[in-house]
Amino acid sequence: KGDGKGKGDWKGDGKGDGKGKGKKGKKDKDKGLDVKGIEPKSPYSKTDYTYAVVDGEPLQIRVFKADADKGKVTPCMICFQGSGFGGTGIERGAGTGMYYLDYGYTVVACPYRGHRRTIIFPTPLHEQIAAIRYLRKNCDEIGIDPSKIASYGGSSGGWSAVMLAVSGSAKFKEDGLLGTVGPPELHSVESTVCCCIDQFGPMDFAAMQSQIATEPWEGIEPQHHISDCPESKFLGVASLHDDLKLNAKASPLTYLEPGVTPPLYVSHGDRDPLVPVGQSRQLVEKLKGLGMTHEYHEIEEEGHGGAKFRAEEELQSVLRFLQKHCKSE
Repeated sequence: KGDGKGKGDWKGDGKGDGKGKGKKGKKDKDKGLDVKGIEPKSPYSKTDYTYAVVDGEPLQIRVFKADADKGKVTPCMICFQGSGFGGTGIERGAGTGMYYLDYGYTVVACPYRGHRRTIIFPTPLHEQIAAIRYLRKNCDEIGIDPSKIASYGGSSGGWSAVMLAVSGSAKFKEDGLLGTVGPPELHSVESTVCCCIDQFGPMDFAAMQSQIATEPWEGIEPQHHISDCPESKFLGVASLHDDLKLNAKASPLTYLEPGVTPPLYVSHGDRDPLVPVGQSRQLVEKLKGLGMTHEYHEIEEEGHGGAKFRAEEELQSVLRFLQKHCKSE
C-alpha cells in the first residue's frame, strides 16, 4: 500500500509466463483494446506515488522497477493506456510498456481521468503534465535519469504521449496547456520527454470523419467522428465541427516545433476501424515537411491495438528506437 506521500512498498510477482513474449490481455468488448498488455519475465516491484490531490482526490502513478535495477538509475517510460478519452484506472497498469522492464527501463503507468467522469480537455492533460513533472522532480528517490524519460501510449494514450512530446513548444505554453496541477514547486519543472512512442493515436479530431475506414475489422464497425463520439465528449462539444479553434488547440500537430519536439516513433494498423490510419499519415507528413526525426511503421492487415502490436518484431523495433534516443550514458 502507498502511504499517500509517494512511498508505497508493495510488490508484484513479475514472473510472467517465462516465454518472453508475454501473455495476451483480455479484450475490452466496447473498444477492442488490449487491456493487460505484456507481463515481463523479470521479477519486479511496483510502487504508487501521489503526485497531486485535486478536490480531495489523490492522483497517482504506479512505478514498476525490475528487481535487478534496484538501486540503479535507469531510463524511464511513462505509459498511457487507451480509453477513448474516457479515463483509466491505476489497475490498468502500463500495458505493452511492461515489456521494456526486461531491458533496463523503469516503467510508469499514468492513469488519467476523462469524460466518463465529465472531466474534459484540457484538465486530463494538465494532470498528465503534473505527473511527469513529479517524476522528474523526484527522480533521485524513484531512481530514474531525468533527461531520459520517454512517453509511450496507444489510441487516446498515444495522443497523451505526443502531447507530452510537444509540451516544450512556446505555443503550448501560450495556449495554457501546461496547467498548474500539483504543488507550486512542480510548476517550474520541465514536462518534456526525450522521445515518444505513439501507437495509433488520434492527432486531428476534426479530420477523423473524412478518414474513417470503409470496412469493419474483426467485427468492429468503423467509428464515426462528428457527434456523440469519444473526441466530441472529450472536448465537451456537440459536434467536432462546432469549434475548429478548440480542435486545433487539442491537436498535437499545432505544437510540432523543429529543434524542440523530440524524435517520434509512430505505428498504426492500416485497417484500424476506431482511429483512422489517416491520422498517423497526417502526423508523419507534417513531420516530414518540418524535417523532424521520426520513424513510421504502418502495419498491414491490422486493426486497433491487435496482436501485431505485441509481436516480437514490433516490440524489438520500438526497443531499438528507445535505445537510440532514450538510453542513459
